[in-house]
Amino acid sequence: MADEKELDFATLFENSVNVNMSIRNGDKVKGTVIAIDKSNVFINLGGRQDGVMDVKDFQDADGNLTVQVGDEVEAFVAGSDSDGIRLRRSIGARAQAQIDTAVAEAFQSKIPIEGKVTGERKGGYTVQISKLEGFCPISQIDARGVKGEAADYIGNSYNFIVTEYSEDGRNLVVSRRRVLEEEAASKRQKLLATLEEGVVLDGVVTNVMPYGAFVDLGGVEGMIHVSELSWDRNTKPEEVVKSGDRVTVKVLSVERGEGKQRDRIALSLKKAALGPWEKLAQEGTFQVGVKYPGKVTRLAEFGAFIQLAPGLEGLAHISQLGATRRVNHPSDVLKVGQAVEVTVLDIDFEAKRISLCIGEPKVKPQPSASPAAPVAPPPPEDNDYRDSGNESFGGLGDLFGNIKL
Repeated sequence: MADEKELDFATLFENSVNVNMSIRNGDKVKGTVIAIDKSNVFINLGGRQDGVMDVKDFQDADGNLTVQVGDEVEAFVAGSDSDGIRLRRSIGARAQAQIDTAVAEAFQSKIPIEGKVTGERKGGYTVQISKLEGFCPISQIDARGVKGEAADYIGNSYNFIVTEYSEDGRNLVVSRRRVLEEEAASKRQKLLATLEEGVVLDGVVTNVMPYGAFVDLGGVEGMIHVSELSWDRNTKPEEVVKSGDRVTVKVLSVERGEGKQRDRIALSLKKAALGPWEKLAQEGTFQVGVKYPGKVTRLAEFGAFIQLAPGLEGLAHISQLGATRRVNHPSDVLKVGQAVEVTVLDIDFEAKRISLCIGEPKVKPQPSASPAAPVAPPPPEDNDYRDSGNESFGGLGDLFGNIKL
């Protein structure tokens, strides 16, 4: 009896025409969700007119409900019963069989209509819709052409848009791609409405280029510039991610496109997690007075910058390069890219500076300043430390001066 009730919705709809004169079978309507129970979602269509949809229309692949009271939804009028105007996301195949003009109406109103892929043919697939046999070009069977094996689609039922209808249905062409694109566009608009600076999202890497990586956030694509992939300055994109990788990213900016201009979404992979200084503060990765391996990244007149970890560099003053003779320039004893062993002399969390030495330190290592209450390191007990060039210097703060890392 339940099937008969569903299949005979055309008759039921006719019986209700006097009550709802402004709504016809096949109309696309918009309304607000006013209630949800175990089986149905109730939608107010304006005034005293209410619609009813099967709760399954709003469940994802895992059975989770994707709509809540107050949400605005769109649907198609499929008839009427004792609960009100019956609505659907598309016209089902069994219901179509009761309406001779279902396919024609679907063509005129561009309503998605259910069909079953029954076989392959030259250039595409044969699709059975109600009592009619249609053709779906191979380019229209999926969002971006065939995914997997061509035969994987055979035997499956999908929603289609009728793109051509003539000769009473003998010439019938359909597209599943159009349905998927409309769904993706709707999903994209909802996602775009929630995107703002600072939001952290999961996505999938779709393409890796020399200047960065593109990430699909679920219908919306953003880009991670190469500078935002890693805290390591010299990392190439392909060394960090590859196509298909699932990543967690932070939204840096959103520029809404106008007209034909595309939306531009800037993302960051490195800023979605703890930065190197935050990680150092929480985990205490490096300790004063302890030796660690490092790599020379830059040379300046006053000393050498040495990387301890991606995004974390320290400075070995020219007087702390381990030389037993006067050094006119760090390049006299070091070169960029050279691996070295260094001792941490001081960590200044407030200024985000680390002082290092190669070999035996010429100043006494100082306790690290607390991240919560950083303090300047005290001067060494003996201010008469001198290098081989007889150049005197004071505490560690004097080694840096106004240098900013």
